[in-house]
Amino acid sequence: MGLASFWANRKERRKRIAKAVYNKIAAVVVFGMMLIKPFPFLWRLLPENRIRNMIQYWTYDMLWIFVSSGGTKVLADQPSFPRIPTTFKPKVDVEPKFKITEEQIKFFYDNGYLAPLKLFEPDEMAEVLREVESEVFEPGEIGFEYDRWPVFRKSKIYDGVRNGRDRHLDTPAVLKLALQQGIYDRVAQLMGPDLLLWRTQLLPKPPGAAETAWHQVSTFTISGKGLRPTLEPPDRNELFNVTAWLALEDVDLENGCMQFWRGSHKKPLHKVIIDGKQKFASASFELEAHIPPEELGDCVLKAGEFVIFHERTVHGAPPNSSKTRRRFGMNYRICRPDVYVYRGIKKQESSTFGEVFDLTKWTAVLARGEDRFNRNKVVRPEDIRLAGPPEACPVERKEGKQLVGAGM
Repeated sequence: MGLASFWANRKERRKRIAKAVYNKIAAVVVFGMMLIKPFPFLWRLLPENRIRNMIQYWTYDMLWIFVSSGGTKVLADQPSFPRIPTTFKPKVDVEPKFKITEEQIKFFYDNGYLAPLKLFEPDEMAEVLREVESEVFEPGEIGFEYDRWPVFRKSKIYDGVRNGRDRHLDTPAVLKLALQQGIYDRVAQLMGPDLLLWRTQLLPKPPGAAETAWHQVSTFTISGKGLRPTLEPPDRNELFNVTAWLALEDVDLENGCMQFWRGSHKKPLHKVIIDGKQKFASASFELEAHIPPEELGDCVLKAGEFVIFHERTVHGAPPNSSKTRRRFGMNYRICRPDVYVYRGIKKQESSTFGEVFDLTKWTAVLARGEDRFNRNKVVRPEDIRLAGPPEACPVERKEGKQLVGAGM
């Protein structure tokens, strides 16, 4: 062993020891949180920070898993146990081309997802895609080069962040996609007539991009570094939120289509190993679960098709193993109006990418029906006024560096 190798190994050992000590100290601190959790008059004296958020919003199960693992594991989210309806009749009546059958609704509740559902014909999708590419990406940076991530134009909503988050609020072509009736009429048959669109995300993955780790959520409690829920429903056991994922291009196993662990939404939430072997963007973690291969559902979609899935369903994506094909999709996060979104949260720091999103300009969109609860900042589609897409502003970057919030 050379001297350089010796010192490198020594440095690595020191880092591991320091990490282990930090985890143990964190576990002791969290155990203290458990002791004062029953006494709100005590913890309400604390400033609003992660410690107070954990005491207030984390359940005893969540806190104990962290403590008992020595600070190496957390529960994936706030516990919930989804109820299966007694009937699978659609909750609303819609025009025939958007109807889903009782058999399809039963499939959703049995498996945790429903696909494929058609929104556009392939030629229509290709035309819309060209508009999206020309408005959201910097010229020449659209993600077809091997292991070279596309570059988004700076967001007008989030202080110049180059990310695919909520581009329907600043980009006309994405707004057009976000307001498609064919998405919300399908979701309404599962969740009811009144729906809010509270997040969209453009999700390009270039050829050679790595896998997306298996994950599941409920109220998005550990999705932000504030460690408090993004969504606060009246009842976590009801169906209060779903995600729709639209394929802007053909997606299959070669270029990294989504995969679902069928029926996993009905199981208890899984533990997450902190600093695990798998990657989700810049975050390292690993879901503590054995997923039987025969229970995997490959979500192969043609351009213009989409999937609706329950966020508790364990999902991920294999690497984009293609040498030339990009994989590009857009997700829609849709909840009922009686759900609080970002309540008390002014800024959110992403756990997966680290960007800080100032929510001052954020708003939910009334995607369908009425908002009878007035619990969130909501805009009607007809009141959205966009002057035009963000201006191009090329950047210097290292080859292959990820400058885009891609994720799933």
